[in-house]
Amino acid sequence: MHLGGALGLSSTLGRKLRAHKITSAGLDDYVTNVVQAYLADRSPDELFADWVGRADEVHLRGESVVEAV
Repeated sequence: MHLGGALGLSSTLGRKLRAHKITSAGLDDYVTNVVQAYLADRSPDELFADWVGRADEVHLRGESVVEAV
């Protein structure tokens, strides 16, 4: 699984989660958990790719959802 990355003048590769595989059956829950963690933990106006660069791997694996404050 790779998350983040960018194209253009500031192109970067996505962050690779080692030994993390998502099956098609678990994809909906995985995407939901990662997006919820992003929305709860991001800084104002922070892009998803920037958040991925600093987020804890547990959030990127979809194993934990950050509670919104």
